Amino acid sequence: MQDVAAKLQGRHVLGDGRSVIIDAEYRAVNPTDGKLPAATNLLTALNNNQPLLLEWNSRLYVVYGAVYTEIVSADENGSRAVLDTIEELLLFDPVSGKQTAFARITDDWTKVQGTLTATVKPSSS
Repeated sequence: MQDVAAKLQGRHVLGDGRSVIIDAEYRAVNPTDGKLPAATNLLTALNNNQPLLLEWNSRLYVVYGAVYTEIVSADENGSRAVLDTIEELLLFDPVSGKQTAFARITDDWTKVQGTLTATVKPSSS
C-alpha cells in the first residue's frame, strides 16, 4: 500500500482537463493486543468524506462506513469528554465487488497491515 500512496501523491490531470493535487498518507498499523485502536484516523477520514483504504489479510478494501459507539461524559465543571469505539468497519472489496465488514469483536486487528487516506484539492495550474 506504500506503493499506492506514492503513486497517488502529487498532481494529476483528470479526464476533463482539470488538475488536482492528491495528498496520500499511508499509516502502517503497529502491532497491538488485536483490538481496533480507538485513536485511529478512521472516523475522522470518514466524517470528512476522505477516501480511505484498508489493507487486511494482504487484501485492499475501500472503507465506506463505520458502526461506532460514542460515549460522552461531563465532569462537575462542565468539561466534556468523548470516547468513540469502532464496533465495525464497512468494507468494499474492489476485486470481487462484494461488501464485507471488519468487526471489532470477532476480527483480529493484528492482521491489518495499514490504512491509506487521501486528500484531494484543486490545483491552481
